Amino acid sequence: MVTGRVELHLPHLREDRSLTHIGGPGYWFGDLAAVSGKPRRFDVRARDDSRLARLSRAEILRLTGEMPEGWRYLATMMMSNLELALNYVEAVKAKDSVTRVRAVLRNLATHCGNDDGIVGVSQDDLAALAGLSRKTVNSAMKRLEGTGEVTVSYRSVRINPGVWAPA
Repeated sequence: MVTGRVELHLPHLREDRSLTHIGGPGYWFGDLAAVSGKPRRFDVRARDDSRLARLSRAEILRLTGEMPEGWRYLATMMMSNLELALNYVEAVKAKDSVTRVRAVLRNLATHCGNDDGIVGVSQDDLAALAGLSRKTVNSAMKRLEGTGEVTVSYRSVRINPGVWAPA
């Protein structure tokens, strides 16, 4: 992704699709499909005006054939996405709602935040991402704001500097 933000939605049991991640500039998706040749598992929707760089599977294979170190770069990007997926699994397994919301915010900050620590996300988005009700997220955000960890604004959260170690 070059500019903008996208939403990733995975199939959800007994429901249509569910918001799984929000990615911003520099975020890479489609890697499993590109390597395996299988259909992409995510539905991807532009969240705002976005510009994407697209590489087809054939183009990736051509580039990695011409530049063998390209496989290392591709593997590094895939490992980043695997780490993100594991971070989300860990986040949604947290029993405490504040811990869960904090972990989801840290993941978003890595892939969707800006240099000022601002993550453009609503409490409805956080509820979907954390697997919690909006009311529970609202309560957790008030606690995080009360400890000085975040500053909540309309449809955005600023992660205050120095309160969390990088994810």
